[in-house]
Amino acid sequence: MKLNNYLIPIILLSSCKSIIINTLIRDAKVENTASIKKFQIDNKFDTSNSFIVKADTATAMKWIEKGIASYEIYNSDGRLIEFIGKEDCPGVQFQFFLEGKKDSFKVNNNILLLNLLDNCYNYENRKANKKDLPKSDYYVVTYWSKFMGRKFGYKQAVGYTEDDIKDNKLKKYLITVIKVNTDLQESWGMQPKGRMSVKMKVRKTELDFVFGKLPIKK
Repeated sequence: MKLNNYLIPIILLSSCKSIIINTLIRDAKVENTASIKKFQIDNKFDTSNSFIVKADTATAMKWIEKGIASYEIYNSDGRLIEFIGKEDCPGVQFQFFLEGKKDSFKVNNNILLLNLLDNCYNYENRKANKKDLPKSDYYVVTYWSKFMGRKFGYKQAVGYTEDDIKDNKLKKYLITVIKVNTDLQESWGMQPKGRMSVKMKVRKTELDFVFGKLPIKK
């Protein structure tokens, strides 16, 4: 970390995707509940089971990193299902899950969906609650942020995940997608209408994200 900059390396799924991402990503703007909801509605995205991360100036970058390229799978008890196979590609790992390859996963009893929801709030600015979610066999949490490609980025992080689940071979299982936004928020102590610079460097199969100074409210 140098001069308030954060460097985050991300493994890309393809060189084509790296070019598209590099073209569409913009500086991270400070958002609020209304602007996040409006983005989904304006682009005709489903807002059900949508939440925003609750953070502060100290934990902001941890959640920004989550929103770049990550998802999590929880079982019906809300316990994390971890991939234990040899495949590095997140997309392939997710396909293993959809194909029912249970030997590639194990339950982590120490990481709970309840703990994540405790750090989220809904579009009515109320704390997220598992009781408000449909009863499901699995919960797939997808993290997303507007600055990561906007409409295209949302489809990559959320839309394609929802489509894959609809087409999956586990038809006997009910799977709920939980959409968690990780954009910088005014409620995190950020300056309204502020922004943080985002720069990228493509290195073969990796894309380095360099974030500038957080726009903390004075």
